[in-house]
Amino acid sequence: MVDHVPGGPSRPRAGRGALLTRWLPWILAAGLAALTGHPICDAVFDCGCTWPFAGAAAHCNVRTPEPPNCPPCSSAPVGIVFGLALYAGWWGVARAGVALAASASRR
Repeated sequence: MVDHVPGGPSRPRAGRGALLTRWLPWILAAGLAALTGHPICDAVFDCGCTWPFAGAAAHCNVRTPEPPNCPPCSSAPVGIVFGLALYAGWWGVARAGVALAASASRR
């Protein structure tokens, strides 16, 4: 990042707190989406997916020959949309939480 452009005003570097509040929601959202993706899939589609430490998609009904099959597991486009929607939801929650914590720490 350029701190000083010739002919322009210099601006201070972003502090550690600014970087943390900028990147923390993205990191939290990725972790929470990875942790809760399969249980939420089971809650929405009743497919048998479970927590990552309990087998994740090992019990998903996509592994059985008869329908119905889990849409995110059986279709890549649906799985991508499901994952992105899950990530976006957790990002919103994480961003609100980080903003709330940052405003509380300034008081």
